[in-house]
Amino acid sequence: MRILMENVNGNPWRHVAGEDTSGQNLFVREIAEHLAARGQQVDVATRVASVHESPILQVGQNLRLLQVPAGPSAYLHRDTVPEVLAAYVAALSALLNEQRLHYDIVHGNYWPSAAVACRLREVGYADALIYTPHSIGRLKAMTVGIENPYRDRIESEIFEHADAIHAISEDDAAAIRTLYEPSGELRRIPHGVNHAVFSYLSKAEARERLGWAPKARILLFVGRFEPQKNLPAALRAYDVLADGNGGQKREVQMVVCGGPAPHALLPCELPEPAQTAVRSLRHPEKVRFIGRIRNGELRYYYAAADVLLAWSNYEPFGLVAAECVSCGTPVAATRVGGLRETIADGVDGLLGPVGDEDALKRCVETLLADSWQDERNRQTIARRAERLSWDSAASALEDLYGEVHKQVNLA
Repeated sequence: MRILMENVNGNPWRHVAGEDTSGQNLFVREIAEHLAARGQQVDVATRVASVHESPILQVGQNLRLLQVPAGPSAYLHRDTVPEVLAAYVAALSALLNEQRLHYDIVHGNYWPSAAVACRLREVGYADALIYTPHSIGRLKAMTVGIENPYRDRIESEIFEHADAIHAISEDDAAAIRTLYEPSGELRRIPHGVNHAVFSYLSKAEARERLGWAPKARILLFVGRFEPQKNLPAALRAYDVLADGNGGQKREVQMVVCGGPAPHALLPCELPEPAQTAVRSLRHPEKVRFIGRIRNGELRYYYAAADVLLAWSNYEPFGLVAAECVSCGTPVAATRVGGLRETIADGVDGLLGPVGDEDALKRCVETLLADSWQDERNRQTIARRAERLSWDSAASALEDLYGEVHKQVNLA
């Protein structure tokens, strides 16, 4: 099959600036590479500010990147990408027309890319449309109060017209059925983990590399500073635990990875909810905001921590949690979305209800116990995470592509 993975938001092979170093870009890159390795012909289309070389870049065998100039030369956050969609569709259509390209499948990732994919199928550049939401607008509005009427209209049309929808978790699949009127096949296929990057490493070895204190209790947060990730709850939980029992302070530290820059962040660089949480801390001196960390280094942060805090209000899959347990570190997570599928409660972490910060504190206290931190237990956690595979995800999507393309041709 010839497949176009549409990803207007960013180049999956580049460490994108700002907040969009997201699971979406990682998903597109991993699936594209695995499909190409399986013999499929894969193109990935993305917006660029300008093209200084050929607009079609050979990334690997069977795999190319279509670089489509549209909009300003500056970086565009995902929320502003829809402003350049008309120019992007025109430029991409011109490129496809010039190269006489036609695809069996166009796969839209996130709603702006799916809007592009809909248009490409409509004018005949592709036979079938697959949509991976990566987040669901109406569910996001219900859980964290982020509403976008324009997105809601476009996304409703996409769900109605897509030949198949890829849901990352059972919760997302149920929400799509309840909140929209999907007409095509709805298939749950979880994300994977790159185990060549994220695998077990002893806490002692990881801490020695990072220069962290061997005996400190270190809590970790990794992710974008968006409302649904709920960084303030993680900070408040740290602060309570830093007080210890009976008001006796104990050596608890907090490390926060992520944010708008690849360097240590000042509190004033944080979003306002996180700034407010920091100002209310009784023990801010033990919290470090170290900025974005490259994937090659992130393994050491996961392995060096005692517990990862993933107390999200909404989480389609929970890629950070999956990567963390692959390194052997337990996770305190909310029982929501993909987190409750990625984390087996009582096995590789503990789950609690959304909005219950007392439950978060109790989960973390339990996970700090010696029984959880024993290296044999951490090795067991890492072995269990081997079930999360990008190759399995690519294989399942390949099957879905074939089924949908066959149905479209028979119609």
